[in-house]
Amino acid sequence: MSQSRATFSLDTATMYGIRLLARRWSTSQAGVVRRAVPEAVSELQVLPKVQQALQRYRAGEIGRDERDVRALAAELRRQRTQEAAAREQRLPTAK
Repeated sequence: MSQSRATFSLDTATMYGIRLLARRWSTSQAGVVRRAVPEAVSELQVLPKVQQALQRYRAGEIGRDERDVRALAAELRRQRTQEAAAREQRLPTAK
C-alpha cells in the first residue's frame, strides 16, 4: 500500500471520537481513519443499488405482484448481508 501523509484540522469532538475509537479498536488514530473511510464508502455504494431497484420497479421492469417484490427484497437483503460480511473480514477485531 502506498502511503500519503496528510494534516487535518479537526474539531474537539471529532478528535475525541477518533481517540476513543483508536482505544476501542486497539489501533492508531490513522488506523481509525483507514478503517472508517472504506466503511463509509461501502455504505454509500449500497444506496445506488436500492435506488436502481426502485427505478426498475417504477419502470415496470420488476414484477409488481407480492411474490416478485418479496424476491427483490430477499435479493437486496442477501447483497447487504454479503457486503457486511466482507466488511467484517476486512476489519481488525475490536477488543
